[in-house]
Amino acid sequence: MATTERQPDLTFRIRGIPPRRTAQQKGYVRDPSAPGGVRVFTRAANRREAAEMLLEFRRQLPEGWKPRGGAARVRVDLSYPARKTDRLSPEDYLPHTERPDADNLVKPILDAMTRAGVWQDDAQVWVVTVSKVRRLVPRWTVRVWFDGRPEARNPEVRQGTLALGGEGT
Repeated sequence: MATTERQPDLTFRIRGIPPRRTAQQKGYVRDPSAPGGVRVFTRAANRREAAEMLLEFRRQLPEGWKPRGGAARVRVDLSYPARKTDRLSPEDYLPHTERPDADNLVKPILDAMTRAGVWQDDAQVWVVTVSKVRRLVPRWTVRVWFDGRPEARNPEVRQGTLALGGEGT
């Protein structure tokens, strides 16, 4: 299902370099009193970047916005600064195929949106689309569509009968 079939319910446009810290950048300390003998802590740089994301999402929420329920779809477009050797025009972009990994960047973004009050829980997100490119002007955009209460959908259901894969079933 394409996320472009209607206008997003929310759009966050942020100028500047997209997040560089990922959910996996944590520290570990041996601690015999902790479960498993290891205590996990989040590095200060991760906490700082998460706090900046939270403030930006809160700042851009519409006045009077209440956390929404129901299924949600999210599209995250991350535009990192181009290198000098990229030779791009303002409209051009190149795929960004280096670290940080796109899948690891999504978790902190969704967590910040939960804390900002976009939705009740980021478990409501059933589709996430991420693009990571290089452009002359770094920026990032997050779009959210709320689908309301999810209804059962099954492409195998035809005229009220579930096709189980065999002839005559």
